[in-house]
Amino acid sequence: HFKQKLRSLLNKINLSPVAFEVFETVKKSTRWNTFPCIVKPVDSHGQRGLTLVKSPERLKKAVKEAMTYSKNAKVIVEEYLEGIEMSANVIVQQGNIVFNEFTERLVHSLPHIGLAYGHRIPVRNVSSVEIEKASEIIQKLISINLFSTF
Repeated sequence: HFKQKLRSLLNKINLSPVAFEVFETVKKSTRWNTFPCIVKPVDSHGQRGLTLVKSPERLKKAVKEAMTYSKNAKVIVEEYLEGIEMSANVIVQQGNIVFNEFTERLVHSLPHIGLAYGHRIPVRNVSSVEIEKASEIIQKLISINLFSTF
């Protein structure tokens, strides 16, 4: 599944590494102990079945809910990262970046966490140092030919 493969690769190459695990049963998910966390189906899009879980007591319910949105009844649980979310719009020709524009992704809060309602261009709430780091990450993803591995 794409989400699991992408998260594994990002951790392997040390790009935005976070704790994560994939679960096929609610019972196995109880071994997770990093909070807050995000629970989501491995094979769903559009934030369907996604839940921010702040305590162990809410984990089982979130895993059950996410499983209902998964074709394979598998969920991925990831460490939650706080901060401003950015999107990168990149055009690559023959391995070279010819366009790279970052936007601030404007997202809803609970209960629709992560669901975008817009983008801000130019980025206003992220420092030039962070934008430069993001550019380096994009370059690294292109140099390892990330997008052809899935």
